Amino acid sequence: MTVLNTAELHDLIERLAGFVQDLHTRKERRAAMLDTPAGAPQSDPVYQRLFFNHERFSRQIEGARSELSRRKNA
Repeated sequence: MTVLNTAELHDLIERLAGFVQDLHTRKERRAAMLDTPAGAPQSDPVYQRLFFNHERFSRQIEGARSELSRRKNA
């Protein structure tokens, strides 16, 4: 595993935040396009991929922020 310096962590967070925003927009657009009852988009494979990638990148942002906080408090 590569250890990132503080500047690289900030860059990673910024880049991932852009991905998360894009995935959120695409996920919402896909749900609207499906025109299904509430809760039904989750059964669509494309929506599922968008949803899980959105969640994965969001967790990576949280991890990077946690690491920055840990370094700041160390």
